[in-house]
Amino acid sequence: MISFQKAKKGKLSLTPHLSTQSLGGQVGDTGIIKTNSSSLHVFDTIKPIAGLFVHKVKVTRGSVKVSDTVDAVIDIERRRSIMGHHTATHLLQKALRDILGQHVAQAGSLVTPEYFRFDFTHFHALKRDELVMAEEIVNKAIRRNYDVSIESKSIEEARKIRRHSFIWRKILKHSQGSYSEPQRTVLYRVLRRHTRKPHRRHRLFQDHI
Repeated sequence: MISFQKAKKGKLSLTPHLSTQSLGGQVGDTGIIKTNSSSLHVFDTIKPIAGLFVHKVKVTRGSVKVSDTVDAVIDIERRRSIMGHHTATHLLQKALRDILGQHVAQAGSLVTPEYFRFDFTHFHALKRDELVMAEEIVNKAIRRNYDVSIESKSIEEARKIRRHSFIWRKILKHSQGSYSEPQRTVLYRVLRRHTRKPHRRHRLFQDHI
């Protein structure tokens, strides 16, 4: 669109971008875009093609047009909640693979500020004791508040990092074209393989988002 007027909805892209898009089950960023004479509510952010971040907006004051200089503010507390739930999906996946077996694989997810849903493959529904054990493992990892580091690495550099084997296979599968260089790499410490008697050893766990 060339311009937006008050109360109108539309889509726009900013240069440079600073938001996280809706992708892979994770909801996109929200926030506010402002100029001296206008204000827009950002209610979603998407990535329709590689390298293009699009904000879905509603104009709440004034109007904006192409080439306007704007200030963009992300709802950072909302983003932090999403980040925490994103990490929790990986903690849960590792716990389920340790409890149920290495055949468990992610089959979908939904990550929001309020909650996350994790879909996975298994032969039957979780038994009560398996559910309780998975909750205990994930909650214990959360309480330990493991350090998280965010680094920019090439795929080759990431290969040198000690990693969880299942996640590494997933990275290799998608690295043939889906990931650009350099890649944003998130590393965090999690409990090592658990049995019926969890122990305290831990290892690095790798995630690309």
